[in-house]
Amino acid sequence: MLRPLIIASPNPSGSGGMRRSFEVLLRAKNHSIDPIIVVDYNFTPPNDGINLLKQRYDLYTIKPFPVSRGFKGPLYEVKILLSLLETLPLKKILEEADIIVSHHEESHFVLKSFLLHNLSNNLPWTTVLQSSLLRPSTVSQVSFLTNMRTMIQFKPLVATSLKVLQRTKSLVISPAIPTELNRYGYDLHHDVLDPPLAVDFKRINACEPSKKKFDAIYFTRLCPEKGVFDIPKFWSLVVREIPKAKLCIMGTFGRKLWKKKFFQKVKNLNLTANIIYKGFLNGMPKYAHIKSSKLLVYPSHCDAFSLVVLEALACGIPVVAYNIPAMCLNFPNKLVNTVPEYNLASLAEKTCELLTNDARRETLSKKAQKFTSTYTWDNVVEAEKQRYLDIIASWS
Repeated sequence: MLRPLIIASPNPSGSGGMRRSFEVLLRAKNHSIDPIIVVDYNFTPPNDGINLLKQRYDLYTIKPFPVSRGFKGPLYEVKILLSLLETLPLKKILEEADIIVSHHEESHFVLKSFLLHNLSNNLPWTTVLQSSLLRPSTVSQVSFLTNMRTMIQFKPLVATSLKVLQRTKSLVISPAIPTELNRYGYDLHHDVLDPPLAVDFKRINACEPSKKKFDAIYFTRLCPEKGVFDIPKFWSLVVREIPKAKLCIMGTFGRKLWKKKFFQKVKNLNLTANIIYKGFLNGMPKYAHIKSSKLLVYPSHCDAFSLVVLEALACGIPVVAYNIPAMCLNFPNKLVNTVPEYNLASLAEKTCELLTNDARRETLSKKAQKFTSTYTWDNVVEAEKQRYLDIIASWS
């Protein structure tokens, strides 16, 4: 039985990385893996997923400190690292572990794993990277104070994490991650997890489309780097060609200011009848709305391997997106139709082209479902397990 010590952030209702961590850990024992899990409540809120994992595995938690998240900085991260020494039965878990794994790329995960490696008797260690660690250029669309806080707080930590990662082989969920890092002069020693993510085929196959039909759907974390402010102008260009075109939007706005700004743009462009906001939907309601749409529009500027795109393809709808590395390197170019980034006219043109060609969409639907058929959580766990074993073998 493989015994990894995993610094994790599991949450079945959280972001893509949190959900991936939960799904992998949930199935670990079925693949002869018995993880020791460490969860830091300073960064991962208590949730039902953690409670479920506690019933199956040895799971340790680090209690939150009474400090505002908005003003955490490098010294706070040092305090978090030192808390490992106070909270965990280190001698016991380090003797039992075969490998140390950071299940996330954020600095407080990576640095904890590296510290534990140094406290151990040279245990192998690795990190599962789900992004490039570098902030997207679209961060400029948020406030000046937020940008300053990001630079002061995260830049030193990110630089330290990237330096530390040179000492091991990382596991990346997409070749887009080392490609992006290479643009900034970082040569990452890595293996690509294949498959990196999965979809819930049981629910998707059992789900019927909603009665309300849409021309397109856009669902994600609603924030600048995922293209939320590209949507109103882009959809106005689609409506110019197809006046009754309806776009369904699902997700939660990361900030109240973003939500206000978005709907002001929608109002100014007279799109209130063409853009329908459904809020956050999950599970069967989410899949029902995807299946009732003809295609996914996804003008994201920042992704590694998009679960949004994978779920849309599994539901049998093609995708229109920007030609960022995450789209070009992970998905067939006929299933994910890409256009130059920020080119809203091309995005609208490609969208209208697919909306008016039923036969092509039907052909793409069958190919999309075939492409996604291997993206199961059991295959994801097995791929990650094999990479652990490879690192252990190469370390010794």
